[in-house]
Amino acid sequence: VCTFQWPEVCTFRWPLTIAKSKREFLLLVELAKSARTRSLIGSVLTGNVDVEARVRSLRERERQYAMRKRLAQALRRFERAVRADSPE
Repeated sequence: VCTFQWPEVCTFRWPLTIAKSKREFLLLVELAKSARTRSLIGSVLTGNVDVEARVRSLRERERQYAMRKRLAQALRRFERAVRADSPE
């Protein structure tokens, strides 16, 4: 669970050139939890792409089952985190 207020206070350094919004930051955190998906950060997922759209596209196009599964899991955790973070 992240404990920070975006963008006013960030208690740790994250390459903000990649995460352009809180949603992208949360998705990058979920991707970083798996070595398979962590390797995408900085290579396929860069600051000049829409991170969420790119991850969803990768999930649909990926041929390897294991990577497709990890991307789907990260997206599920991301969606759960976004719901938990949004005010009711």
